Amino acid sequence: YVDATAKGSNDVFIFKIDSTGGANGITWATYYGGANADRPNGITVDASGNLVTVFGIPGTGFPLVNRTNAYNTTTGQNFILQFNNYDTLWCTRFASSGLINDMTNDGNGYIYAVGQATANGNLPMYNALNGNYYDATATNDAFIVRFNSADTVRWCTGFGGSGADYASAVIATTKGIYVAGYESSPDTTFPLIFSAGEYIDSVRFVSNPDAWIARFNISNNSEKYCTLWGGNGMEI
Repeated sequence: YVDATAKGSNDVFIFKIDSTGGANGITWATYYGGANADRPNGITVDASGNLVTVFGIPGTGFPLVNRTNAYNTTTGQNFILQFNNYDTLWCTRFASSGLINDMTNDGNGYIYAVGQATANGNLPMYNALNGNYYDATATNDAFIVRFNSADTVRWCTGFGGSGADYASAVIATTKGIYVAGYESSPDTTFPLIFSAGEYIDSVRFVSNPDAWIARFNISNNSEKYCTLWGGNGMEI
């Protein structure tokens, strides 16, 4: 897929640099977008370098690409755009009341996205019923969503307490899925969990948000660890 013409006031622009490539090192570059302003916010690439997933904020008329059996919707404040070997594989909108802040893949074909939902916002809530952490409410909470290799939702949950909570970053390792953000919930309602010998900070400074770090099992997405982190100031 190559579109050499920008169509709107701001378009998504994606390019690949290969150190063994041509004179300028760019082996692929394309615009992607509609007639209005589109804004990319991040990108993740699988280990092979072939599956590229971009997320951001679409304008009116952003071109969508349905994939059979995948999560496909025409409404939402975000776009998720996927290329496989430079061809468009999938493009959907996502979440009408919330923003994706980060995305990663786990090397096994699963993609994770995290963010904050101001309301349940048409999030595709999904409880896999295999021991995974699940909170069906995502109003002013963080959210975590997992897509499989067919881009089907296999887990989608809210995460947080009774206040406004945010997920800012996600990373996948062989030891688990790590999510970080900041929270303004009373510490008694935030889902903290730890084992003996692990670091835990369970007291939030009341006037300012604290950071939080959580780890989920990579095989069944159960919550294995969560702590607050911060001092007397604001950690965001």
